Amino acid sequence: MRRVYLILVLLPFLFYSCEEMVTNVDVPQSEPHYVLHAYLSCEDSVVTVTAGKSKPVFGEQTTDTSWVAQAHVYINDFELTRVPNTYYQFSCPVNAFEVVAGETYTVALRIGSETVCSGKCTVPLSMNETLTFDGLDSVQYDEYEGQAYYDYYALFSFVDPAGDENYYRIGAEMSYYDEFSGDTTVIQMYPSSENFLKDILFDGEDYSGRLLINYFESISSLVGLKLILYTTDNNYYYYHRAILSQSGDDPFSEPVTVPSNVDNGLGCVAAYRKFALKVF
Repeated sequence: MRRVYLILVLLPFLFYSCEEMVTNVDVPQSEPHYVLHAYLSCEDSVVTVTAGKSKPVFGEQTTDTSWVAQAHVYINDFELTRVPNTYYQFSCPVNAFEVVAGETYTVALRIGSETVCSGKCTVPLSMNETLTFDGLDSVQYDEYEGQAYYDYYALFSFVDPAGDENYYRIGAEMSYYDEFSGDTTVIQMYPSSENFLKDILFDGEDYSGRLLINYFESISSLVGLKLILYTTDNNYYYYHRAILSQSGDDPFSEPVTVPSNVDNGLGCVAAYRKFALKVF
């Protein structure tokens, strides 16, 4: 009885403590950093680099963009041209600057004459060209008033070269007929983090998977399909995996550490090879 009485006496104090608002949390301050995003490939017709500046969650917020007018982007000391009508994109055609397989490139952002951040990557020497299309699959996920609704998947497989540490990304390009507008629409599909692959579990073996492609009312509206297999470097793999792992809307999900190979800055400088398989 005495124990129950003691609990009843303490309960009001416990509830009172729950009402106390904690206001003296020492939140770590951070500063804005320059950001670089560059993805180099032999298969692209244009080399593009995006530069920017981060906005820290905790710390002094600034809207100063005076640095933009003084920004210059270089790849191995070759200066890219600012894209017209943009502030942060720089590019050049591949006939002005050729990206070569197996070569290492350094991407640098200079403000005036000072290099404020830079990153480097090596273009994969070879790309995997063994991608095959293994058919379409469907899974019914709902039924309403006698109408069945399906998820559609493209089945694929490829062979991983043995001995090397390889990184991949699977994507698709779909063309479908829109019955309402009468137009044919093309959608590029680059799904979530599970479509980034590392061959640690299938080195030198066949890999089979499926890719969700249901961006149309019925499979009959799909008039074109192209599967794309990217052979990437580790910078591309780890950065995109981290970003996509934190792209959901779950407020209780754990934070993800986003890696960066940009010295004195944030972002990613990476390289990839691109093999496209036209299915129909």
